[in-house]
Amino acid sequence: MVATIDLGKRTKIREVEAGFVQDSGSWIFLPRSSVEIAVSDDGKDFRTVRTEAVPVHDEEGGVLAQTVRLKTEKVRARFIRVTAVSIHTCPEDHSSAGQKAWLFADEIVVR
Repeated sequence: MVATIDLGKRTKIREVEAGFVQDSGSWIFLPRSSVEIAVSDDGKDFRTVRTEAVPVHDEEGGVLAQTVRLKTEKVRARFIRVTAVSIHTCPEDHSSAGQKAWLFADEIVVR
């Protein structure tokens, strides 16, 4: 998932939150490894300002909501890009191992 947000003008950014959902029984998994925040003033050239690890929860059953908070220091930009990588296929120990997996994001908040 790559989401680019245009703030309309150069703005101080203190924190970015990205919410994700896991329902492994429905083949929906949290991002694998990390979520990355990059910023830009022109919407073309981005620089990474923060990467945050996402805890792994491979167990089946139940719905899990996970919010990843990425705090920044002294960052000003017009554009923010949030990148999260899917696991692509259900893991080997899953009842549907090898089938296509989904990545669901529910909201992105910029403070």
